[in-house]
Amino acid sequence: MPIKKALCQLVWIEAIKEISSVNAELVSFLENFEREYKVLTGTEKPYISKKAHISDQAEIEGLVYIEDDVTVQPFAHIKGPVIIRKGTLIGKSAFVRDGTYIGRYTIIGHSSEIINSIVMDHSSIAHFNTITKSIVGNYVNFSSYASTSSFNLNESITDNGDGVKKRIFLNQKEFVLTQHKFGSIVGDGGRIGAYSMMYPGVTLGRNCLVLPHLMIREGFYPDNTELYLKDYYSHTIERKR
Repeated sequence: MPIKKALCQLVWIEAIKEISSVNAELVSFLENFEREYKVLTGTEKPYISKKAHISDQAEIEGLVYIEDDVTVQPFAHIKGPVIIRKGTLIGKSAFVRDGTYIGRYTIIGHSSEIINSIVMDHSSIAHFNTITKSIVGNYVNFSSYASTSSFNLNESITDNGDGVKKRIFLNQKEFVLTQHKFGSIVGDGGRIGAYSMMYPGVTLGRNCLVLPHLMIREGFYPDNTELYLKDYYSHTIERKR
């Protein structure tokens, strides 16, 4: 399957613009990827830069595109179609798969799993995280064990999603989705605390803070929102005005 086709269900450029300072290079890269990719390889086949640092103990399969200075540590598993941009680190025992785009100078930490998602530049997915069918902006930090979910327990596991329409809201703009499963969108500069879980359909604006041990329900949270349970932590944290 072409990488661009696998990504298309998540690449809503207009939606991403609502939560990220998307640069022209990223938009151009995604829109022109298939043409540029064939120029690099001569055909549709895996491309791994000679300047990438791939452990002999890592496993890479399927259609992948890996740029210069990418590091893939031992026991990591990359299953295409996947794009990994310059300078990114794929940590030990991480699993990246099924139509994922990883931006530049990003860290996918030890034993984290990234599934059919976009993770943009300079972000850090610490370790033991799961990011599924989600969009993560620039300079976002996921602390240990924080995850996104793309499946509601009240849905049928066997439902193929035909005709299903889901809606997300970003800054009062509605985006209609056609795929059966959808995770979360996290805007630029987001900080997600350890052991937090985001329900399907969560959309966080720029520079949001999610404190540890929270379960975030579906909905839009505007820029600079701070989410926490009052009196749950060692001291009361009041939202900044």
